[in-house]
Amino acid sequence: MRHLTIVFMMTLALVAAVSCHRTEGGALERADALIYTLPDSSLSLLQSVDTNRLTSDADRAYYALLWTQTAYRSGQFELATDSLAEAACDYYTHHPENRERQVRAMIYLGLHRELNDRPEEAMELYKRAEATADTTDYRNLAQANYRIGQLMSNYNASNLEDLRRYKKALFYYNKVGDTLQIIY
Repeated sequence: MRHLTIVFMMTLALVAAVSCHRTEGGALERADALIYTLPDSSLSLLQSVDTNRLTSDADRAYYALLWTQTAYRSGQFELATDSLAEAACDYYTHHPENRERQVRAMIYLGLHRELNDRPEEAMELYKRAEATADTTDYRNLAQANYRIGQLMSNYNASNLEDLRRYKKALFYYNKVGDTLQIIY
């Protein structure tokens, strides 16, 4: 009987651990689905995540990416930290099996660099993001081109390349069914 009780308790602990992981992982997926349409709701979901339950490096990197992206998209720039953006970008650079997230991480780290007056680093990240993106990853291609065009416009007033980048961004946004929008 004692042996059966131990097996039951171990099984219960395993089920609890798996369900906690699924709950946090599910919240991340739901937050990701809301980033473009309801970024404030996405931020609320992320704030409810118990980060102590994010046990894998992949989950922590995903959380860092979503937090950074959602903070910018909801207009709460002060919540987007350099360390979270770097952690996400570093993880996805070393684990490129999810290329779409890797590209997003580069774009948002670039945005962080751009807003912190480091335009050369931002440009490098945006160009890497564009080169890494899948040819059908229209939203990220649009955002990378938009940010490149924006930087060129800000720093090279007479350059026609910025207009070419804006046109590419508009082309890709139309493929997604979006209007041209600022990344955050």
